[in-house]
Amino acid sequence: MLKHSERLSDSAEELPKLLTVVEAGTRDTTLLALNMALEAASAGAVGTTRLADAVGELSIRATQFSQQIRQRLLAFGDELDASSLSELGNVTRAVAQLIAEVSGLASDVLEGLADPDIQRRLPEVAGDLLDQVRNRTLVLDHLVSVLPDLGRASTQPLHTPDNLRE
Repeated sequence: MLKHSERLSDSAEELPKLLTVVEAGTRDTTLLALNMALEAASAGAVGTTRLADAVGELSIRATQFSQQIRQRLLAFGDELDASSLSELGNVTRAVAQLIAEVSGLASDVLEGLADPDIQRRLPEVAGDLLDQVRNRTLVLDHLVSVLPDLGRASTQPLHTPDNLRE
C-alpha cells in the first residue's frame, strides 16, 4: 500500500514539472514564430510566413493544453488515481516532445533566413515543413480531444505522437 501511495505522490509531483517544461517551450516557440514571421516578411518569403503562422498556432494550442491540464489538476486533484496521473503525464510528455520538435524546426528556419543561400532554397521546402507542423498540430489536437475522459474510468489508452504518426 505504501508503494502505491509513493507512486501516486511521485506522479502528482512530476506533472506540474512537466507542465512547466511545456509552458517554457511554448513561450520560446511563440517567440521563435514571431521572429520567423518578421524575418520572413522582411525577406519576402511568403511560404515561410505561413510556416511561422502555423508554428505560432501550434504554440497557442499547446498553451491551451497546459491550461486544461492545470485546471484538471485543480478540479480533480486528490481524486485522480495513479492511472489517470500516469496518462496525464504521458500526454504532457508527448506535448513537450512536440513543442521541442517544432521549436527546433522554427529555430533552423530562422537561422536559414539569415543565410542567403539557404534563404533561396526555403521556398522549395517550406511546404514540406508546413505539412510537418500541421501534422504535429493534428497530433496535439488529438491529445487535447481525449482529455475530457481523464478523471473518469477510461478503458482506452491515450495515443502518443509516436504511434499517431505512423
